[in-house]
Amino acid sequence: MLVLGYSTLVLLNINNKRNILRNVNLTSNKMSKFAHNWLIFALWASKFNKDLGLIKSGELTMLP
Repeated sequence: MLVLGYSTLVLLNINNKRNILRNVNLTSNKMSKFAHNWLIFALWASKFNKDLGLIKSGELTMLP
């Protein structure tokens, strides 16, 4: 996911090389925030599903 975002960013900024580094840093911060929120959600969802007995082992190992 991070590699895909980075590749897209580089392609979009191919004519504006001066701003690439700044944009990559901004994107990295957004991706880190997204990954952090996703991890919290995945942990909460796994606890919730285990409490209901609806989850089989390994179902939440497939992260996007």
